[in-house]
Amino acid sequence: MLPILLGVAAVASPHVLLALGLAFAAGGIRTVGRDTPNLERAALATGLAVLGTATWLMATIIGPLPATYGALGDGPVGDPAARLLMLLLAVPVTVYFLDWRLIPAGAALLGRIGVEILPAGIVLWQGIAMPLALIAGFIAVRRRRADWLAVALGAFALWSGSLLGRLGGGAVLAARVVAGPSGEERGSGHLVRLLGVVGAVVALAGTLRVQFVYTVLFAGVVAWAVLRRWFR
Repeated sequence: MLPILLGVAAVASPHVLLALGLAFAAGGIRTVGRDTPNLERAALATGLAVLGTATWLMATIIGPLPATYGALGDGPVGDPAARLLMLLLAVPVTVYFLDWRLIPAGAALLGRIGVEILPAGIVLWQGIAMPLALIAGFIAVRRRRADWLAVALGAFALWSGSLLGRLGGGAVLAARVVAGPSGEERGSGHLVRLLGVVGAVVALAGTLRVQFVYTVLFAGVVAWAVLRRWFR
């Protein structure tokens, strides 16, 4: 539960360094957790090392505290540095999205820092990340994994960088977190399912203007998943 709370706090954090620290802490807690498999622990350790490198580079570029970290969106990070930082952040984001407890922290790294802090950061990587998310969604439907599909759609929407996309993607990922490790709804199952459906509609509506073709294809993947569930 603590990694989830730290991830949510990172999303709501007004300061980039605090958001990075909270996301790092969430990953660190999962790394040393007793129930963490060895393979996931190794992947998390790698992601945390890369995240620490990205944080150090960002602090080096901007300068010492009390620096103007709030002015990052005004463009002190140039395009070459933005590309490098987004490439580094993509590693912990990918690792975090593989663990349902770290989805909020991954969303903070991608939706909070990648979208709002780095100039053109998300735009630079949409052409790579959104097709990969689409492929992941297709594989999820083939494997009948609703939890994988939720993560793929949430990542797809967050990479769009649009407000509606982020809101919808956040709702889909929130439904995935509430569903738990097995991907099955706990407690108020109908409410969780409704949150996921509404989030999916909002996410696809938000990404439609950003990547029309990929969004139409992802909508087809979601429709395929619904039909497979009905006909099963």
